[in-house]
Amino acid sequence: AQGQQLAQAGVARDKQLSAQEALLTLRQHVLEGRYVEAVALANQLLGAGELTGNQLVTIQRELGTALIALDREDLAFEAFKSLLEQQPDVELGLGDTSPRVLKILDRARRALGEKRPAAAQPRKGSATVSKTE
Repeated sequence: AQGQQLAQAGVARDKQLSAQEALLTLRQHVLEGRYVEAVALANQLLGAGELTGNQLVTIQRELGTALIALDREDLAFEAFKSLLEQQPDVELGLGDTSPRVLKILDRARRALGEKRPAAAQPRKGSATVSKTE
């Protein structure tokens, strides 16, 4: 049983290393305007499973950005919701992020905020919520 667990952990690690390399390609696709290729690669990575939290956040961010460029704000909204479920306090750089991307990310953040119990919603003006609030 322990040997099987170690083998499964090794497979997961191999998938994570492979995904890490593919993330560089995904980023290049988005930066160079190859949005269809970016969407295809992002979906392939998400389908492979065994990703780290940081990898999921990166993939969803790039996927959402590519979808917006392809005028699929509905799907980008879903990608950003997934991103925010993984990392609620994510902030994208204002200087290098499209206003359209920021708008859809903000809409996804508001949609998720409406679903949270009142105790879990951040106070106005605060970036994070402590567990004691």
